Amino acid sequence: MSGRPYTDVYVIVEGLTEEAFVVNLLLEHLIGFGVRAEPILTGTRKSRRAHKGGHRNTYQVIRDDIARTLDQHANRQACVTTMLDLYALPDDFPGFSTSAEMSDPYTRVASIEAAMAESFPEHLHRFRPHIQLHEFEALLLCEPDMIARRFPDQVEAVELLAAEVGEFDGPEWVNDGPATAPSKRLERHIAGYDKVLHGSLLAHDIGLDVMREHCPHFAQWLGSLEALG
Repeated sequence: MSGRPYTDVYVIVEGLTEEAFVVNLLLEHLIGFGVRAEPILTGTRKSRRAHKGGHRNTYQVIRDDIARTLDQHANRQACVTTMLDLYALPDDFPGFSTSAEMSDPYTRVASIEAAMAESFPEHLHRFRPHIQLHEFEALLLCEPDMIARRFPDQVEAVELLAAEVGEFDGPEWVNDGPATAPSKRLERHIAGYDKVLHGSLLAHDIGLDVMREHCPHFAQWLGSLEALG
């Protein structure tokens, strides 16, 4: 890096799986671009245990964490981003109601991200919101073969899962229905699948290159973080 300082980016996440993703994949990858990533588990000050059970914070709680992080690191011009699922997103999020009727998920998520950014007008250059389509688990659907390697006794189940995913234009199109979201499909097909344990392991097995190849919105976000360096 020829002595150049790193750009710090704080990633606001809602779950332990996403926290591990930042630590185990993003950190090592981005450091090569001169960017140092650190996760912040939103709402931790209230109850860390709540995150394991799928607790969703309101936008006000998340906004407080974003604002506090921006203020705490303003002197170093550190950036803040988010990794939050579109699935079951609280309806108090900026742009949520106006985007609800949008049929194209990419247009919808871009609308919400833009509205989030506009809620911090004084930090437009430092706040880079990201909403994951439709869940973190969409990234795990990029390469079903890796799921089969982790669950070698469930090859047929993985094939059924892969067939379902193949009906969509890509993993990010796998929808946000309460029974058909990416995590729900994994839980239904793969016996013993544990979000926190296997989510991090599978993400490492698959790798960022495959994820960005199959998930355009994720790829756009990753590229924007690389550019911070």
